[in-house]
Amino acid sequence: MSRPKCSEGLTESDKKESPIWYFLPEAKSEFASNADAWQIAYAKARGGTLVTHEAYKREKRNRILIPVACKEFGVPYVNTFDMLRQLDVKL
Repeated sequence: MSRPKCSEGLTESDKKESPIWYFLPEAKSEFASNADAWQIAYAKARGGTLVTHEAYKREKRNRILIPVACKEFGVPYVNTFDMLRQLDVKL
């Protein structure tokens, strides 16, 4: 008996709503084993906002970027420069 593919049974609407099915198995494995997943879980549990240099790029299949995972799990995120502006940091 063969395993079903990640996208089997998903409608096009489901695929647009949830990008996690889209990633390669290697990307999922890497994401699960690095600190990014823990940081997102911590921010979700504590109601925090994650700060990252990464930009939202859903089309990337070989790596799960922090903004994509944050959006999927409802965790607010901001890039570093926006955070500095919000804090009114002057150099």
